[in-house]
Amino acid sequence: MEISDIFKDAFKFPASNWNRFLILGIIILASTLLAMPTIYFKNNPYILLTFLIAYIIQLFIMGYTLRTIKISINGEDELPAFNKWIEMFIDGIKIFIISLLYSIIPSIFIIIGVFIAVFSSIHTGNLQLNFLNPATLVFLAIGGLLYILVMFFYQIGIANMAYHGKLEAALRLSEIRNIIRKIGWKKYLAVFIILIIISGASSVFGYFLNRMPVYLPIIFAILISPYLGLFRSRSLGLIYKEAL
Repeated sequence: MEISDIFKDAFKFPASNWNRFLILGIIILASTLLAMPTIYFKNNPYILLTFLIAYIIQLFIMGYTLRTIKISINGEDELPAFNKWIEMFIDGIKIFIISLLYSIIPSIFIIIGVFIAVFSSIHTGNLQLNFLNPATLVFLAIGGLLYILVMFFYQIGIANMAYHGKLEAALRLSEIRNIIRKIGWKKYLAVFIILIIISGASSVFGYFLNRMPVYLPIIFAILISPYLGLFRSRSLGLIYKEAL
């Protein structure tokens, strides 16, 4: 399957079942609203509770993402059904655990960089964090580069977990490298870069929309966010399928 065919398929995939698409959008909207109580629920005495509920909903969304990748690998052409909720929740926990494990090393470098910025600011008596400190820049740069490298293998790891249904499948690095080799390093790299650009643009777009009138973030949560999420999941499932 050519890269252009993968993206053409992924582009059409979210429209394969509008009812399920809108259900996903409503779920994402609920999580978004609950995660931003200072904007939408001012003077809310239960901020921690709303954040907790929001993240629990996010676990269901992650589980649906894994399900979407799995049905794409299996050759199905319609959005997966919203059923087996406990299984979906457990799948979301699996993605959370794998995401945490993959991000440990990059996060260590980034945290060290931030600490250096804090201590540098305290030492100089500057109230603003000094992110231009050379040591800070080095650690942040290394952390950022490691994060991109980790994401390169992480995505195939998640797809491998979706295919095999086992948590440890996402951590079999030699197997993951072999899968990428079968896909083709250049081919997967091209897909990876395009998906990273789309994800980055979506994050920036969503960040600015959340500071605009409330109806714009609602539109983003219901329509744009689920569409891009399904597009990424479908693309990942199809590129993984190339190795089978």
